[in-house]
Amino acid sequence: PEFICESDGDCDDGIGCTADECGSDGRCTNEPIEGPCSGNRVCEAGESDSPDCGPFHLRPELCDGSCWIPKGIMFDVDAVESVVVTGLEFRLYEASGYFAALVEVYEAPGTYADRAGDPSSWSLVGSSGYSGESWDRVELALDRTVFVPAGTRRAFYVMALGDDARVVAGKKGDPTAENAHLVVRAPARYTEGVFGEGTTEPNGQACSTETAIIYDLAVPCQGDADCVDVDGNTCTVGYCSDDGLCRHET
Repeated sequence: PEFICESDGDCDDGIGCTADECGSDGRCTNEPIEGPCSGNRVCEAGESDSPDCGPFHLRPELCDGSCWIPKGIMFDVDAVESVVVTGLEFRLYEASGYFAALVEVYEAPGTYADRAGDPSSWSLVGSSGYSGESWDRVELALDRTVFVPAGTRRAFYVMALGDDARVVAGKKGDPTAENAHLVVRAPARYTEGVFGEGTTEPNGQACSTETAIIYDLAVPCQGDADCVDVDGNTCTVGYCSDDGLCRHET
């Protein structure tokens, strides 16, 4: 038999962004709510604290078996939509089975290929100490987030300092990973030492990274009030930029 509703409550579809109504004919309607609505999977103005805007993770496929394990990895990220990179995830390794290291993350506009050997053209955006068992995956929250406008490329460099850890590299592929927001490009560049000698094709095989990108979508805005810091960070100031997207600066 056909379902007949008696009240609006009978028509609840469990989706917060629809108006659930019981019509005079006893039939339900569930029409999308116009305007910003948290839960519709669209990052809209005023939704700095909504899961619609993040955080998201873009995770390349993990290397399994014979993996390259350099001291550092440079790689490029292309933004399909404007995003704010807030952190990275990666695995660490040491031959003894246990690692202990300080890891630093640098970023630069454009591609690493234009500045691979020039430390002065990179900016340090995060560092943290880690210890654990080889192959453990760790997360590094950036001290300074990185805004990547749609249609642009950004380079990142992850390096393990000292002699007691190395960074696990990824599987060959171009792109290494992609979704509707970002593309992690290949080839990557493997380095030995801080901004040291490197290669993009060890043994004739293209390098790649398995480093995951943690990011938020850049929130559209009409004024500074739309740009509340979602993490409640009192050390940053949110404002609405001329391009209509929220920015946060220390």
